[in-house]
Amino acid sequence: MKSVKDRMRFEFIPNELYDKLENDDFGSEVKDYLLKYRELYRLSRMKEKRINNLTKKLEEQKELLREMKRGMKDISPFLEHLKDDFDFNCSIVGFMGKGKKYYNITISRNKDFPKNCSLGNEETIKKHLLEYYKGNRKSVSEIKKDWKGFLKYECNYGDTYTKIMEMIMDNPLGFKNLTINRNTLFPLS
Repeated sequence: MKSVKDRMRFEFIPNELYDKLENDDFGSEVKDYLLKYRELYRLSRMKEKRINNLTKKLEEQKELLREMKRGMKDISPFLEHLKDDFDFNCSIVGFMGKGKKYYNITISRNKDFPKNCSLGNEETIKKHLLEYYKGNRKSVSEIKKDWKGFLKYECNYGDTYTKIMEMIMDNPLGFKNLTINRNTLFPLS
C-alpha cells in the first residue's frame, strides 16, 4: 500500500510504466507536467523543512529573550535608586512678574521637588545664549529661530544636561539648596 506522501508525488505510477505515458493517448505533455510537479514537490518539501527549522530556531531565540528580560527584571530593583537620585527632565516655564514675562528652567526629579533656575526675561536670556554660543553657528541659528525649543533640547539632551547631571551627582541630596541660574549653566567668562 502506497503512503499519502507517495500519492502526492504521483509515485503510484511504477517506473516501468512511466515511460508509457508519452506513448499513450496522454501525450508527452503529461510526462513533462509530472516531472515539473515532482520537482516542485521536492522543492516544497525542502522549503517546508527549512521553515520548520527556522521556526524552531525562532522559538529558541524567543526563549532566550524571555530569559534576558527575566534577568533584567531581577537586576532592576538594585538600580531603581538611580532613577530616584539622578533621573530628571527640564522644561522652560514662563511667568509674569512686574509687568514682564520671565522664564525659568524647571528641573523635575522623580521623588523630589522641582528645582527652578532663573533665566530672566526673553531679551536677556536670548542675548546671553547668543553670547555664550557665539562661536557655534548652528546653535546661534537655532537660538535666533526658536530659543525656547533650543534650550529645552539642550537641557534634556545636550551639554547642559550633562552639567545639571554633574551638579546632582556631586550632591544628590543637597541639590535643591544649590543656586542655579543662566550664569551657572551658561557662564560667559
